Amino acid sequence: VSSSSAHEDCLEEVANLLDEKDKGVSDIIKNIYAQQAGNKLREDLLRGLRSILHPVINTLFVGHLTMETVLYIWDQYIIGLGQPSYNCIPAFCMAFIHLLREHLQICKTPGEVEVMLRSQAPALTTQQFQKVIKQHFYTNLYKRLNKQDTEVVSLLDPTEVGFAQPWTHLFRKQLSYQIHPKERRQARREEEQLQRLVQETKRIHLEQKFSFEEKLQQERHLRFEMQRKAEEQVSQLQVEMRQMMQQRQHFLDVYSLRRYVDQQLDLESFTGNLCLIESLH
Repeated sequence: VSSSSAHEDCLEEVANLLDEKDKGVSDIIKNIYAQQAGNKLREDLLRGLRSILHPVINTLFVGHLTMETVLYIWDQYIIGLGQPSYNCIPAFCMAFIHLLREHLQICKTPGEVEVMLRSQAPALTTQQFQKVIKQHFYTNLYKRLNKQDTEVVSLLDPTEVGFAQPWTHLFRKQLSYQIHPKERRQARREEEQLQRLVQETKRIHLEQKFSFEEKLQQERHLRFEMQRKAEEQVSQLQVEMRQMMQQRQHFLDVYSLRRYVDQQLDLESFTGNLCLIESLH
């Protein structure tokens, strides 16, 4: 998955799969990446697939999907390293785009597609990929994975034709295909690349985990401080309310006392005036 020619072959196959299995999303990509209005050329589709899938294929989905989903795809890829006719990457690339169909529909420009990929692709689940693979690709991939190119090897000497040796029946069976040394080296390099990707993914996962735990601790501390300050403010308000109630009660007591005194003075004044009137009569 590292050479540019392999990338282009993969994109061509994905384009064929989209035209065959999801023509609608193929047209959506053509519209977004069309260089001339109204034209829906295959070049536009390949241009769009190159923009969307090139980073994905380069990292074999690392950084674009969750670790669980990435490991699921890697499992399907690794089990076919010994079978040259088996290549599941185009199928998973097509499934990747198919699962983002609804989000692609609302994108108008390549820039909007990039933003959408960063926000929506990590939400795709293993179960969603399994459903698409089972629906569209399982039968074909299964046949490729279990395909055995065979050939019959004859070990008889030409001068002994007609005089079969006792052990020749062992070679009448079809022998399984043997991987060419060049293909083994390529498979070994790809496996080493996958191992490096696994280690890098684990490192990124640990860094994200530590970052998340640190942010969570900071959030807990912030909430604790906010709660403490809120409780202090509530306590302060309660104290102020009690003081206000005490001041109000004191004011009412003083007011009531003054009113009582004024009433007594008015009564005494009235009584004095009444006595004066009676004495005049």
